[in-house]
Amino acid sequence: MKVTKLALLHIFFVFVLYSPSFVRYTLCEEDVDVEVTETPEEKEEEVKLSEEELLNQAEDPVLLSEDDISKLSKTGEHHEYQAEITRLLDIIVNSLYSSKEIFLRELISNSADALEKYKIFALQNDYEDKGEELNIKIRAIPNKRILTIMDNGIGMTKHDLINNLGTIAKSGTANFLDALNKGEGDASLIGQFGVGFYSAFLVADTVIVQSKHSTDKQYVWKSSADANYELYEDPKGDTLGAHGTLITLKLREDATNYLKPDVLQDLVKKYSQFVKHPIKLYKLSKDGDSVDWAVVNDVPPIWTRDKTTITPEEYISFYKAISGHTEDPLTHIHFSAEGDVDFKALLYIPARPANIYFDSNSKEHNVKIYSRRVLVSEELPDFIPRYLFSIYGVVDSDSFPLNVSREHLQQSKLIKVIGKKIVRTVLDTLLDLMKKSDKSKKALKEELEAETDEEKKKEIEKKIAQPTEFDKFYSSFKGALKVGCYDDDANRKKIAKLLKYKTSKHKDTEITLEQYIAEMPENQKDIYYASGDSYKEIKNIPHLQGFVKRDLDVLFLMDTMDESCLTQLMDYEGKRFKSIQKGEISFDLTEEEKEEEKKKIKKYKPLTKVAKKMLPELLDVKVSRRLTDDPCTVVASEWGMTAHMEKLVKSYVVHKQEDSFDVASKFNSRILEINPDHPIMIELLKRAIKDPESSDLKRSILLLYNAAKLASGFIVENPKNVVQSAYKYLNHNLGVDASSKLEDVQVEESETEEEKPEDPGTLDIERLIESNNVEIDDEVKESLKTHLYESKHQTEGEPLNLDQFESLSDEEEEDDEDEDDDDHEPKTHEYDPKDSPVTEDIITDEL
Repeated sequence: MKVTKLALLHIFFVFVLYSPSFVRYTLCEEDVDVEVTETPEEKEEEVKLSEEELLNQAEDPVLLSEDDISKLSKTGEHHEYQAEITRLLDIIVNSLYSSKEIFLRELISNSADALEKYKIFALQNDYEDKGEELNIKIRAIPNKRILTIMDNGIGMTKHDLINNLGTIAKSGTANFLDALNKGEGDASLIGQFGVGFYSAFLVADTVIVQSKHSTDKQYVWKSSADANYELYEDPKGDTLGAHGTLITLKLREDATNYLKPDVLQDLVKKYSQFVKHPIKLYKLSKDGDSVDWAVVNDVPPIWTRDKTTITPEEYISFYKAISGHTEDPLTHIHFSAEGDVDFKALLYIPARPANIYFDSNSKEHNVKIYSRRVLVSEELPDFIPRYLFSIYGVVDSDSFPLNVSREHLQQSKLIKVIGKKIVRTVLDTLLDLMKKSDKSKKALKEELEAETDEEKKKEIEKKIAQPTEFDKFYSSFKGALKVGCYDDDANRKKIAKLLKYKTSKHKDTEITLEQYIAEMPENQKDIYYASGDSYKEIKNIPHLQGFVKRDLDVLFLMDTMDESCLTQLMDYEGKRFKSIQKGEISFDLTEEEKEEEKKKIKKYKPLTKVAKKMLPELLDVKVSRRLTDDPCTVVASEWGMTAHMEKLVKSYVVHKQEDSFDVASKFNSRILEINPDHPIMIELLKRAIKDPESSDLKRSILLLYNAAKLASGFIVENPKNVVQSAYKYLNHNLGVDASSKLEDVQVEESETEEEKPEDPGTLDIERLIESNNVEIDDEVKESLKTHLYESKHQTEGEPLNLDQFESLSDEEEEDDEDEDDDDHEPKTHEYDPKDSPVTEDIITDEL
């Protein structure tokens, strides 16, 4: 059939005119009031891509493809490593680094060095400053297992690539490697594309370096950690621009975790947070719809600045960034040192301490060590003593000696000098803080004395009551200082100046050792102290009695480390520390007192001889100078343990060692001291003279000894024996018949008659009547007393009043008449405490 052009045109027109899609997209809303919807087939489904998918899609024009690399491997230059490099790679991969993650720190450090070198190079060659931002960029391509680190630093020429990456450009290479094997390496190559660069092989099978120097073409260096490497001109040309370096790592299967942006960000913040130049990470944007470059080292290294230019807010913000704390620090210490070693330090004292200073095995401190703002060590326990482990901060030096792995600082003399300098500076700062606080308090007290206005006085008193900065510090850190007093031989005397104690004369305030000495009598030679669990416990020990009588102040040691601290300290400002619970006490006695004491000692020999014989566990029994009120007390020998220390030590002793501890610490280490003027001891002396073998005498001595141990704070080894001893003593003194039985006890009938229960709130009727000037017959008094306990007639828990009493009296008279007629027994009334009592106010009102 023959179809004309006109017919075809007509058919096309009809098709278009009546096509559903044409109708759908040409009709206006005003023409047809019908909701127009897309068909499921036409609707495009929107899918939000994950961060990994977005990273995979992004392209990098600098990056070489696998095809590019494969082609160039056939035509490029092939070089063999020096024999030492092969050995070095083996050491690095197998033993040198304890943590793989530091590869990123090393490569970032190298990039940072390259940026600094470019700045110097540009100045020396009068390069025009084009406002170019020097930075480091990190990017992951998960589906290809590729991680790249790029910088626009100085870059490397072809010659640099061969010398820096193919050889160890130092003399004595073999000696250097031998030193590495012995752990004595001088890592002078770190940060110079030396040993640090090769840490890339900890995580990568293949490493590719593309580098462009301003004076040369762009070259590619490639190695797979075998005995050779490849070198060729970059086929893509100068894709890095005028200068820079791109390192591409083909990660191993077990290292794919380093392709996650979150992991990379955490590592940058951990090791390279304070690198001078921006470090950018290719990661998911804030809107979550794309990936973009984001700066991750956003905390500036403020310790490098002059402290006069740093605001308090900046100091606080930096502290919170490095510590993770939300509350402000108590104070900060910002200083620098020059001389034998140059370094800068910024340290913070937090509001609350950690408990790690009590753990002698802890190796974690919060002062991080940086070299040129790159973290090089977090675990160096000997660098900061454990009592300062709660302090946060940074120490930065360009001259730190590093071992080859950059993970641990060598234990060199230089490091020890830095550590000592930091400790001294911290303690000096605390001493200055204490002096300022004392000066401030003193000024307020003087102001208070001079003030006459009562309202202003109250305001000043409020200020005095408020804790100073040092008070806040000491309240939180006194435990740490006392650990330092015990541990730190070099700084013990300085730490002692910071310590404060309550005393027998200072119950509500703590005083320093300096203040204690200032208040001592001229003839007092020692600093006296007593230890215990609480102020109340120490205040009641018998050892204190003689000191109170002589008006001598005594330090009260209540913290765990107090006694150990003073034992190590031994003396302060020429005054010896002396426990009033141990050894001899040499009061400044007059000649007359000494003679009197000798007579008492001689007179008491009969009693002390008996006591020594029957108590062989004691080192001695002697006349006491300490006692004024108690008959006797127990003290430790001069080199023994006080009761408080004995408890502390025993609590730490392993169960298996407990028996040996008991023998070593208790046997022959205690002394029984007797009060020669006490009536009990005088009576026992008489009995000892009369009959030293008397069983009554021995029982009395044993009971007194056990009582004295308890009063002195010592642990009673066998409480059951002590109790049984007391029972026997009572049996003997009371003349108890062991065969007595309850059935043998005869009780008179009248004695069994129930008595009215005694109410704790019983009213004194006589007193009420007398105080109200009322005359009442005796019968009424007795009835009133009786009815105070009458519960059954009380109305719904309300107290009795006198109207009720009168009606009750009438009823009672009737009852009495009935009882007389029937010859009944008199009624007794029981008080029920659950019922409402008669109150004193009600009785008084009615009277």
